[in-house]
Amino acid sequence: MLLLLVALHARAASLDNLEVGGFSGSPLATDGTASWWNPAGLAAGHGWRLTLEGAPTFATVLFDRAEPHGGLDTYSLTGVVPFVGVATDVGVEGLGLGASFAIPMVRGGVEEGFEDTFAAGDTSYGVAGTGSYTLRSGDTRAMQATLGAGWDFKEKVAIGLSGALIQSQWTAVVDNDAMPDLDQQITAQGQVSGYTDEQLETYDYKATLDFDTLHDTVFSFGAGVRVTPVPAVSIGVAYQKGMNVSNEGNVNISFQCPPQEDSIGRFGAEQFGICRTTIPASATVAYSLPSRVHGGVGWDVTPDLHVEAIGGWVGWSVFQDYAIDIHDPKASTDEANALLTQKRLWARDNVDSYWVGASGHGTFAKRVTLGGKLVYDKSAIPDEALSPNNYDADAIMVSGLLAFTPIHAVTVGLSYTHHFLATREITDSRFGMSLPKPDLSDANVDRWYYPNANGTYSGGINRIGISVQIALGEPTEEEEERDDRDERDDRDDRDERDDHDDHDDREERDDRDDHEERDDRDDHGDRDDREDREDRGDRDAPGDEEEPEDDDPADLAPPDDE
Repeated sequence: MLLLLVALHARAASLDNLEVGGFSGSPLATDGTASWWNPAGLAAGHGWRLTLEGAPTFATVLFDRAEPHGGLDTYSLTGVVPFVGVATDVGVEGLGLGASFAIPMVRGGVEEGFEDTFAAGDTSYGVAGTGSYTLRSGDTRAMQATLGAGWDFKEKVAIGLSGALIQSQWTAVVDNDAMPDLDQQITAQGQVSGYTDEQLETYDYKATLDFDTLHDTVFSFGAGVRVTPVPAVSIGVAYQKGMNVSNEGNVNISFQCPPQEDSIGRFGAEQFGICRTTIPASATVAYSLPSRVHGGVGWDVTPDLHVEAIGGWVGWSVFQDYAIDIHDPKASTDEANALLTQKRLWARDNVDSYWVGASGHGTFAKRVTLGGKLVYDKSAIPDEALSPNNYDADAIMVSGLLAFTPIHAVTVGLSYTHHFLATREITDSRFGMSLPKPDLSDANVDRWYYPNANGTYSGGINRIGISVQIALGEPTEEEEERDDRDERDDRDDRDERDDHDDHDDREERDDRDDHEERDDRDDHGDRDDREDREDRGDRDAPGDEEEPEDDDPADLAPPDDE
């Protein structure tokens, strides 16, 4: 029983992570993500290519359960999604080799109020919510190490193969209602328990199953093809084989105890040795994971702008049940050991699913890359099988990318994705429990005999991707052309700056010459003004005027009379 289509490592088509390798991961990838997405892309790249990403992921699912036993329960999950991938041609033209580590599948979630206090001897596990009988805490994942190889024929058609070693893990804490089994034992002894359906999911009759991390290791393979009909267009298709897993490990079963007023039930629990005790046992949980086909078409609109149409089909219809086998219990009585030794099915009833999307990224200012992606992911779980431990929803994923290339070989990226999960209102859940307990030898009865899961489901996922890509080796012809173009652009920019500087210098010299000319004119004008003033001063000075000659006094005397 695991949960949410949510992800300690992202999410997508039911259990899938559609963001393996981050923003650059796609069926047309030629970098370190190609070994997982499409091994043919390994042969379409050049030199050594390393991709590293860590993606903090935050997911929340709300379950507003319908009556009876209704109310709001919240599941959340926080973690960091890792990816490491490398690709190289080892200096051989047309060859591509690659390896990667990824977590392409995960479910998980922790109920609000859950506390893993078992180690301290407290078997209550915190405050139980309305969904505790379907999930308290859980995580299932597949960690995948992949080796891939590809070969490119005349830069037109590339083919690739991959092999993957997959470490499957499954863990869960879930409450189980012991009342139906206790009622069955009391009835078998010819007595009447008096229990009713309204008393189901009562704390005193609870048994909590705490599964350790169960493990399995399996192998899978994949194949892909990549076609380049014209230099600006690429088409890629890849297939990945599904697998059957059988996770094995241990489980601790912690029982509460019927109250004193239920004298028959309490006596039976004490006689069986299951009153306020914890019993260890071995456990196996088996299920099937799907094959998938995904592909895309890419177009280099310009040397700096690339767009893609992508999509895939996922064969989730193989994921029909959890086959749960609890065996070798270590109870104090044979009756309890017989009661706890069980093989159960838990319905998953997934259906085949698909996803489609479009993405694009462009380089601006030579070293800055901006990108965006939009994906629609179809739910793989029908209404009748939906529950907190079997959750999925139609989703729209919206992503954005900002990347910077400080030097030619290194690109640092930051991406953000939000998953808009459609709200689902369930009124026809096939899960349900009632008294008396039915004959579970009928598999179609057994797989649905779990608490009712009617209610409203909603939620969302946020993912932040922090990535580093390193490309080493001699550049390809396209990279050389791009580098030559960038160098020409840089040279043109320098020439333009030089011309602008020369122009500025000329203008500065002209301004200086004009200023000097104005100064000369001003000086010449000042000199002329001084000369004019001096001339006027010479004319007006008193010491320089001619004095009139004095008349002789004799001339002024009156004439003598004759």
